Amino acid sequence: MSLESNLGNSNLGLPYDIQLLIIDEAASDPALLSVVKAFALTHHALREHCQRHIFSVVPYGQHVPILKILKGSPHLAHYIQTLLIPTHLLHVHQLEWVASGVEFLSKLRYLHDLRIFKEILRRNVWKVWQDLSWLHVHPQLATGLLRLIHSPALRTLQMHDIDGFPLEEFLLLGRSPHLTSLDIAELH
Repeated sequence: MSLESNLGNSNLGLPYDIQLLIIDEAASDPALLSVVKAFALTHHALREHCQRHIFSVVPYGQHVPILKILKGSPHLAHYIQTLLIPTHLLHVHQLEWVASGVEFLSKLRYLHDLRIFKEILRRNVWKVWQDLSWLHVHPQLATGLLRLIHSPALRTLQMHDIDGFPLEEFLLLGRSPHLTSLDIAELH
């Protein structure tokens, strides 16, 4: 029997807290995330616990489909703890992309960890996207990002390879009591 069928089988007599521990362990291995997703869909009693893992780390490039999910299930926004933003995605100025990005960022009221970084790709395709120029970020998107950066819920902030980040915002970061970890590199 597979892990999926064993965990859902009530004849095993596994206590609920043991089932949760098994889910936690499976969620710690990216290769088993599909198992956690399967449990969320097939085991109502485990759904909320599984969703906490499924939505805990979100890449910004997936914000459009996740936004659709959040519209149908707004409570899932509470589970998003970490947002990963490769800098090249902030250069996009298509109105639909920006609007969905702004709406998505506005839903992240409980975000604990924000990482803005230059993604290292295997091909030289993205060589054109060196550092992010803050001046080229759409103003509405920049406002949404600054709201997140200064959110009292945020504990960890990583910002790498950003040109033109406003000095006054940078100075405010140093006086942010809510931040327990601030990792800044190549911020000009």
